[in-house]
Amino acid sequence: LELIVLVAELRKLSFDASQPVSGLIIESYLDGLRGPTATLILEQGVLKKGDIIGTASTFGKIKILEDFQGAPLNEVDPGRPAVVIGFENVPEVGEKFEVSGDVESAKKHIKTAERKFLGQVAADQDKKTLNLILKADVSGSLEVLREVLMNIPRDKVILKIIKAEVGEVQESDVKLALQTKAKIIAFRSKISHIAQAMLERGNLKVMKFEVIYDAVEGVRNYME
Repeated sequence: LELIVLVAELRKLSFDASQPVSGLIIESYLDGLRGPTATLILEQGVLKKGDIIGTASTFGKIKILEDFQGAPLNEVDPGRPAVVIGFENVPEVGEKFEVSGDVESAKKHIKTAERKFLGQVAADQDKKTLNLILKADVSGSLEVLREVLMNIPRDKVILKIIKAEVGEVQESDVKLALQTKAKIIAFRSKISHIAQAMLERGNLKVMKFEVIYDAVEGVRNYME
């Protein structure tokens, strides 16, 4: 880090505040009180509170802008991480973001293509199928969990992820589980009161995990 700072000073590296604002989403999750929350890193331009920001999956107006320690910010320079609250939905990790002049312009950049799920495979009549609904605390955890689960050998049982989302287990998740006979996996994710009541009425249990390894072993054991 000292060498990087030294080189930056010697070469007088700076940024152009007039450049269009853009950067990268590096983490995201659904906060129960504050709504969709994203951590981003700014690559160029100056990001300000009140800007209309958009990615390939969502958009919104920045209502809260904070540094990584939770201190409020009015603007962010390139190279600095920041926490943004104001998205309509939870953005995907790895997405590029840009600032638009108005909401309609931000909406135009949203891709309407359906999300790709690794678990959507053709059914095999000679094999049993285990349907899974994944709920995780943050997008990063969800992506890793989905990837490692799909790497489990499926010689006798097909593993099919029919839904994968960030946030707590909701009523809609329980309804889908009842319809598809799916197992719900909650990775560091809570269960809403309504969903809990439905689970009890339907005699269903949520597989709750705090560690990726334990989640993989739990699914593997159930498949066996």
